[in-house]
Amino acid sequence: MTKALRLSLISLLLILNFTPSVTLADDAIYQRLLDRIGQQLGTSSQVAEKFLEEVDTMAITIQNNFEKVASHNTPQFEKDSLVQETVARFFVNRNAIVQTTSLSRQVSRTESVGDYLTRLSGMSRRYYTTVKLLFDKKYFSLGDIEEYYENGKKKFDFNVAMWQIFIGCKDANSECYSDATKKVFHMVFKYDNNMAAWDFKVKAITAELKQTLKLEDYKALRCRWAPEDCQGSSSNF
Repeated sequence: MTKALRLSLISLLLILNFTPSVTLADDAIYQRLLDRIGQQLGTSSQVAEKFLEEVDTMAITIQNNFEKVASHNTPQFEKDSLVQETVARFFVNRNAIVQTTSLSRQVSRTESVGDYLTRLSGMSRRYYTTVKLLFDKKYFSLGDIEEYYENGKKKFDFNVAMWQIFIGCKDANSECYSDATKKVFHMVFKYDNNMAAWDFKVKAITAELKQTLKLEDYKALRCRWAPEDCQGSSSNF
């Protein structure tokens, strides 16, 4: 089990309707999780563990790419390359939708992932001097896996939820804008027998205004499910 999977275990259990118990060893809880996912996939818990590891790796890679695309510290040529690579590698196509929200808007914005990442890459030039887009590495929740058929081939879909933090500052003397938004990545996947691996793609990223919070409010919310991070230590964001 990876460290990241350990950290996300509780939120995974909550989404999958398990109840964590202080008297139950982590390995036993994790095995129950693998058994449930194995049932949903129609496979063994060993294959389910490989599935979880690949989802975890994919999620972290997407998070890291988005953070680099947004950052004012990333050269523009590198941002352009990352946009192309991220869309081609992780999304069904360039027109996969992305929803964005803001504390100052009454409705969410919907655009293609290609347009979203291009706009995100330009924020540090057009709107802000410094831009930070971060994903809370301690929150990673996986929804139920559902099976369906497309052109006679079995596929699955599921949702992965992550909290995204945005901080943009115009200059050292101005007030920064910041918020935290719960993003839901809608995934579709199949098992590639030729590669002996899962083939994952993102078909949409959605967000709701009611799940967009002031950063201070998110920090307070976070302390409820990660109290160990709120005891005498400052936040990473």
